[in-house]
Amino acid sequence: MINCKHSLKIKKISSAKDKDFSHLQQIYEKEFAPITSYKVNQDGLFDQDFLISTWSKHGYEIYLLEIKEEAVGFAVVNLASMIDLDTNTRDIAEFFVIPQLRNQRIGSKFAQEIFKLYPGQWEVRQLESLTKARKFWLRAIQNINPKNFCEENNNPKWQGYLQKFTI
Repeated sequence: MINCKHSLKIKKISSAKDKDFSHLQQIYEKEFAPITSYKVNQDGLFDQDFLISTWSKHGYEIYLLEIKEEAVGFAVVNLASMIDLDTNTRDIAEFFVIPQLRNQRIGSKFAQEIFKLYPGQWEVRQLESLTKARKFWLRAIQNINPKNFCEENNNPKWQGYLQKFTI
């Protein structure tokens, strides 16, 4: 467990079936469903096995963000690039902070702590229509003083924004 300022804690979890993660992931997917067109299953839930199948085949790690022992966000880190499958590059597969805590720099601090866990090459992707997400990521990345930063739009393997950098 990693302690951050403002009583934020980052905890690595061992399974996508973790109750707190699964609950937050459903909220995240509900928020994105109008964009992704993902549908709920007969139980009224987004199919977690399908969602996991969109993460890196080279592996991933999941972190929960906690405040006062309550899970309020998560990050899924792909252990390889989703663009060229480079296993020396890390990628943010999913990232979420509950809406009540947004615009308080909590998400930026969380993202920066995640980047620090994996010194080296990173990629962060946003769908082109997600201008707020792009603005968030550009600020979070710039505040960690990246090296070799570049941004692409509409890479042949990703239709949207792609930031590449080194920590």
